[in-house]
Amino acid sequence: KVLIKRLYSSVNNLSDILNDDLKNVKLSFEDREKLEYIKSEVKKLNLEEIKNTLKQKKINFISLADENYPNKLKDVNDSPLGLFYIGDLSVLSIVSVGIVGTRNPTSYGTRITKRITELFVEKNIVIVSGLASGIDSCAHETSLKSGKTIAVLGTGLDEIYPQENYSLFERIINKGGLVISEYPPNTPGLPWNFPQRNRIISALSDAIIVVEGNAQSGALITARFAIKQDK
Repeated sequence: KVLIKRLYSSVNNLSDILNDDLKNVKLSFEDREKLEYIKSEVKKLNLEEIKNTLKQKKINFISLADENYPNKLKDVNDSPLGLFYIGDLSVLSIVSVGIVGTRNPTSYGTRITKRITELFVEKNIVIVSGLASGIDSCAHETSLKSGKTIAVLGTGLDEIYPQENYSLFERIINKGGLVISEYPPNTPGLPWNFPQRNRIISALSDAIIVVEGNAQSGALITARFAIKQDK
């Protein structure tokens, strides 16, 4: 991703990277090998089949080259080359706060999450979280009472995890919110996807609040991304 983003800044057209040999761009031998591998993988893709799948499942796609790609993500070193989304993309332009935490909160954690979320929603601030059980779900649920929320998934948009949050997923969309993922349809909840998606939660948020979570939790991973991103 970092290599493609760097090349994109040189050629200003993503298709040029895949179709041109970039003779005029200075690249190390290692980078050229990586680029050839990327090209070979892209050639394996059935783009028409992917387009049909997105259409059938009503999933939209926006690439790094699109003018509507969120500026907050462009500033991240390893920003996704594209985002799959369902819902209202315009909510990305509103001031937002990320609220994350453990999947197994205490009663205090749940109570304070509700109160903090209510305070932000009163100020028309959008809540960003990860649609996980516990603190994430509490933040989303509370924001939906009178505001909007953004859910960032670690799966494809047709593979909601946990499954019991499918109705929450639908309500976020129906109430004018947004659900996004860097992962294509049919991507399951692989363990390493969730830490990666946390950098997107942080990037899209103007600030991050961690309610509860141990030192190895995804919430603390999000906090470390936030520090790197100067949140």
